[in-house]
Amino acid sequence: MKYRVNIDDKTIDLEIFQNGAEISIKLSEKNLLIDIQQLSEFSFSVLIDGRSHFLSLLPMNGEYHIEVDHCTQKAKVLTDLDIVKERLGIGVDDDEHEGEIHVQIPGLVLSVCVAPGDRVEKGTPLFILSSMKMENEIKSPVSGVVKLVHIHEGENLEKGALALTINDE
Repeated sequence: MKYRVNIDDKTIDLEIFQNGAEISIKLSEKNLLIDIQQLSEFSFSVLIDGRSHFLSLLPMNGEYHIEVDHCTQKAKVLTDLDIVKERLGIGVDDDEHEGEIHVQIPGLVLSVCVAPGDRVEKGTPLFILSSMKMENEIKSPVSGVVKLVHIHEGENLEKGALALTINDE
């Protein structure tokens, strides 16, 4: 499985292979043979090239607090699916864009089903988008209150265009 780890301003691409109890990690074109023993849900004893290390991974708000030998770093971990989505411009969940609904396909807005101030539940139709001779009902991925509607009927939208902003409850 491929992962991308962002720690501060450094990005590390790695790939993890497992063969029975043996785990190997390809890290920046360097192969490491690692023996891992799980100690608890989030802590591990790790043997790398004959050296023993204590590792804990604590998930917190979409990131991980990674502690190696009692030294802690915050890291954002992306799976191979997240990496592909990022490469395609679909993007990865990002707090600064929280509540924003972006168009995933280009098309023509046939109708807008909500207005600012409307309360929506997850699955509520937001707008109808015509794309490739098909009408696509775009539904809300979250529950909340519509803050802004950035689109209007008859507008042609490009992939990635900001359509609506919905505030959490």
